[in-house]
Amino acid sequence: MVDALAKILVIVTLAVATYVSRSLTFSGVLASVFLGIIALFLGGWDCFIILLAFLILGVAFTKYRR
Repeated sequence: MVDALAKILVIVTLAVATYVSRSLTFSGVLASVFLGIIALFLGGWDCFIILLAFLILGVAFTKYRR
């Protein structure tokens, strides 16, 4: 139970951070939350870290080219 709450807290924190920093639109945040829940609960932390790295690199390169 505590592990599930920690996972949800991580996902929500990242979602709020990406929305507040204007890195993702609201629909992008919803999609990333959905995908993050699936990845974290079914794939574990390893799968989630890979998707998180993809998100960070995508945001970084998008902001770099602006």
